[in-house]
Amino acid sequence: MTEMEYRLEIERERKREKAEEIANTLTDMVNSCSGGSYEMECLINGILRQHRTLQQSFFSQFVLKLIETVANMRRSCCTDGRNIEMKKTCDLLFKALQENDRAYVDMDGNKKVYELPFI
Repeated sequence: MTEMEYRLEIERERKREKAEEIANTLTDMVNSCSGGSYEMECLINGILRQHRTLQQSFFSQFVLKLIETVANMRRSCCTDGRNIEMKKTCDLLFKALQENDRAYVDMDGNKKVYELPFI
């Protein structure tokens, strides 16, 4: 492994750890406030106070990507009674996006959501 490859690998691992930490923080927040809460309301309002381009990027890169990823999950290996409704809902949302030319199925059968454009 070259020095450059090593540095890239270290940076990639740092980004993975940061993303994992954010995922844990978000799921901890959701877990502690089932049914909605002040914290969740603050989080959503905080996102909506960001720059409009960042709002659209967040929606495209997080919300739509999550829908795409779940829609591509196979029910047999990735779902059970605890998350089956999430899978069904993402399948319905993907279908609605596809019907409105916001998503497609590629040649390999993978479901893809178009990223939202920037202005």
